[in-house]
Amino acid sequence: MPSQQRLPVFGILLLVVGVALLLEKLDVIEFGWSRILWAAVAVIGAAIVIRAFVYDGRGKIFWGTVLFLYGLFFFLRSMNLIEGHFTVFMPASMAILGFAFLMLFVSDPKDWHLLIPSVILLAFGGAFMLADAGYIRRWEMWDTFRTWWPAILVLVGFSLILRRRKI
Repeated sequence: MPSQQRLPVFGILLLVVGVALLLEKLDVIEFGWSRILWAAVAVIGAAIVIRAFVYDGRGKIFWGTVLFLYGLFFFLRSMNLIEGHFTVFMPASMAILGFAFLMLFVSDPKDWHLLIPSVILLAFGGAFMLADAGYIRRWEMWDTFRTWWPAILVLVGFSLILRRRKI
């Protein structure tokens, strides 16, 4: 995209953050600095992902998704909609990385090998979240993992072998 037509995302972000902070200082709205920061991170991440899909910037999809989802997670946490202890952060991080790999696959379905880390991370993140919420027992989850973890090695090895042959 020519530099004359590029949308000044950083300038717009500074404008929005400045207006929000000014309105907070004038007691018109009450945001809090962390809410503004994490909302801005989410908006930047979403803008990166949209721009990457529109202009075929595949390399930015992963990190844009990570920024968007972490920004959303911490924004919801600052609004007290998500509990903020460590047992929620780790499963959420696994799910966020799983979604980032899934977005890479969506951008180019020929790279099916990206589904393997996506499914693994989403499954573990989801299982830990379900265990934390009390829907499954944590010892059952760990027992299942101890039994089936070699399947992860098989899937990753299989995808690497097929990926090499494709090239």
